[in-house]
Amino acid sequence: MNPELAPRPIVVGVDDSAGARAALRFAFDEGLKLDAPVIVVTTWLLGFARRTITTRRVHDEALEARHVQDEQISLVLDSLDGVPEFTQVVVNDVGGPTLIDVAREAMLLVVGRGRQDPLSRAFLGSVSEFCVRHSPVPVVIVPDPSRRDEASAESRTSLAESGSW
Repeated sequence: MNPELAPRPIVVGVDDSAGARAALRFAFDEGLKLDAPVIVVTTWLLGFARRTITTRRVHDEALEARHVQDEQISLVLDSLDGVPEFTQVVVNDVGGPTLIDVAREAMLLVVGRGRQDPLSRAFLGSVSEFCVRHSPVPVVIVPDPSRRDEASAESRTSLAESGSW
């Protein structure tokens, strides 16, 4: 295939959350439909523990990040009919800027949403929000499936209480 005609990749951010797994599923589905490669990106930072930073600790945490990514990929691939072309990237850095860098030449950036509590969001920010504000390519935010269920239940409760049901 002529490299100039090859489809640009779909980049997806993956961590250990249900929202990330839903985003990965979406990215793989789109990759299969469009015959586009998928780049699976997982970022990690050293924990805030007061332990000494050693080469061994950095190595172990990088392996753990790769293990999380492998698990998510395995769970999603088990539910698909086909397997898209994909590559895996694990980076020791902050999520948002890393995803933006990897997605510069992509057709699409896909991220999950829904796991962060308000305090974490206030201090760390939201990766999905960062991506929407800074991405040079379209961004798809896939919600945690449990949030859809909760929102649906809340809507039904509101309608029943208002008598509009």
